[in-house]
Amino acid sequence: FLCAQGTPIGDSLLEEDKIDIATDILAKAQSRSVPVHLPVDHVVAQELDARAETRITEGKEIPNGWKAFDVGPKTIDAFRQVLRDAKTVVWNGPLGVFEVEPFAKGTEVIAADLAELDGTTVVCGGDTVSAVTHLGVAGRMSHVSTGGGASLEMLEGKELPGLAALTDK
Repeated sequence: FLCAQGTPIGDSLLEEDKIDIATDILAKAQSRSVPVHLPVDHVVAQELDARAETRITEGKEIPNGWKAFDVGPKTIDAFRQVLRDAKTVVWNGPLGVFEVEPFAKGTEVIAADLAELDGTTVVCGGDTVSAVTHLGVAGRMSHVSTGGGASLEMLEGKELPGLAALTDK
């Protein structure tokens, strides 16, 4: 999404074939006055290693030679503000590489907040389920499903083959 906005992302992973989709989503959201909350800072390193030198970016831009591995503290605060009064949250995908200590804070903080949320919390996708399980908060979520792609397709209104088979007569 940042790349679709023209923001430099350094050497971070990028699915180039998805830039057009991100651009379309951002345009649709803007035309409908729907806010899209994206990172405003990042925890970056030159390699994914617990001992690697890390930096926090001053803004959205990620310098060349560096990769984003977590959201930064300003982003965590911004996301916490948005989620604080949410009545329903569907969470698909950790905020960082939670398995590696310098890059876990975003996921840890948001998971803890969602575990305390007075609302419905749906966690979907294997990596996200792994994160909330590892952090000991899976039992405090409303629903946990390893079916990330299927969950998103269901929310899109697509027919799921398994459910369709159950309703066939």
